Amino acid sequence: PSIEISCRFKSGLGYHHTTYMNTSSDQIDLIHILKNLWNRKYFIIFWTGLISLASVLIALNLQNYYTSSSKLSVAEDDYSNTSSALSQYSGLASMAGVSLPGSEDQSSYILAKLHSLDFLDLLLEKNSNIVPSIIAPGEYNHEDKNLIINPKKYNIQTKEWVRSVAPPYSSIPSLEEIFKEFHKIMSIEQDKKTKIITISAEHISPIFSQEIVQMTIQTFNQYSKDKDINEANRALNFLRNESQSIEIKDINSTINSLIKVQLNKLMTAEMRENYSLEIIDPPNLPQKKSAPIRSIICIIAFLFGIISSILWVTISKYILYPLKEKKL
Repeated sequence: PSIEISCRFKSGLGYHHTTYMNTSSDQIDLIHILKNLWNRKYFIIFWTGLISLASVLIALNLQNYYTSSSKLSVAEDDYSNTSSALSQYSGLASMAGVSLPGSEDQSSYILAKLHSLDFLDLLLEKNSNIVPSIIAPGEYNHEDKNLIINPKKYNIQTKEWVRSVAPPYSSIPSLEEIFKEFHKIMSIEQDKKTKIITISAEHISPIFSQEIVQMTIQTFNQYSKDKDINEANRALNFLRNESQSIEIKDINSTINSLIKVQLNKLMTAEMRENYSLEIIDPPNLPQKKSAPIRSIICIIAFLFGIISSILWVTISKYILYPLKEKKL
């Protein structure tokens, strides 16, 4: 391609016209690029095919992951109406160590507790056998429906950790390390509009993904139940002692009402199976994998192969090759 430049200037003999032709080789013509790509079409096809084939092989060797989930709602207190009528005595109740359940949303506390290190410690205290499945999963045998633990990390016969890790980690996983891996598996979210809590787990074993969601729900409900029973019993002991030592009629009437609230709390805790989290949709046993999506992996690899080969052919022709000629 050329550029024509026309100049008109004045001299002693009059006006003169001069035309310059610029045939700079630095300009890249789109037609030349397309011709160059066509000439190197076999390289583009080869490179794209190689990348695509590699992506297919990698995608086929990736392990399947299965997701089990459960939808939950925060259980409402049956005794909330009684306690709201006693809100005027909240000062006395707090001095006595008595908790009056109000109408505030408990979901924020529940979510914070489920995400806490303290709750995981409680979960592992009752289910310590799940740690190898969290830290050292190997592969899942669909025929026996059995999760095979990675023998390079954990010896299932001797029940000893044999993994090699760099400091500051040790062969036996710490609670913080388990916490990190646990929340890679678990997802705990709440819909802001409906207030529905969803607990889900993704793992190579569909059975374990279902079990760990069930364990999480059961452990939290039992923790909440035990906590309220202990608080109610301590409050009842205090209130009964105070009612015997106080002879003022109005105060005794208030104390009796507070005792009624705590008795209702004990009754609810003993009768309700799902104490804090009511199950709307129980954890399912997944049959279809949730990841990886192999088709997307292959499509991305195919596009990467085309784009990278076109870029290489173009750069090598119009940048690298001219630079090499200049050096020579």
